[in-house]
Amino acid sequence: MIADLTSRKPLPTRPAPQAPKVGSWAMPFVAGTPDSARPTLPEGTFTLRGKVRGVATITVDLSAAGAVQSVAAEYRDYSNDRARTFNGFERAELAGGGFTPPVNWTSNVVMSGQETGTKITRGPDGTRGPMTLSTAGNIFQATGSLTTTVNGQVYTQPANGT
Repeated sequence: MIADLTSRKPLPTRPAPQAPKVGSWAMPFVAGTPDSARPTLPEGTFTLRGKVRGVATITVDLSAAGAVQSVAAEYRDYSNDRARTFNGFERAELAGGGFTPPVNWTSNVVMSGQETGTKITRGPDGTRGPMTLSTAGNIFQATGSLTTTVNGQVYTQPANGT
């Protein structure tokens, strides 16, 4: 609503507050500047030794364009503390192209020790295997399931469409 208050004198204007300076975490945008190269993981197989015992073998595969195509981890008696030990494997792999391609995720990890648990993916037919998930349009959509169990408490992925 606009009001015409002719019997009043205008108030003095106040200066606008200063905009914050660009934080140390940000890069200033200069119109016309090309995008900088995005950092990526190096391709290869790497070994991470547990602080107490075991190893995790990590494999990173890159696409022809140099982007990460898949990441896999295999845990063999891996433990960073004396309370938990991990065995099993998991792998996430891009399953298509586009801005937010779907991901095939396979997981079969067992945790033993003072806490016990599993992280298991199942395909759409219910058998152990990859689930496919997508977040296109910021909407979660999965075919198959991911179930994590810790000390008997079951956790599942978000509902489709959320």
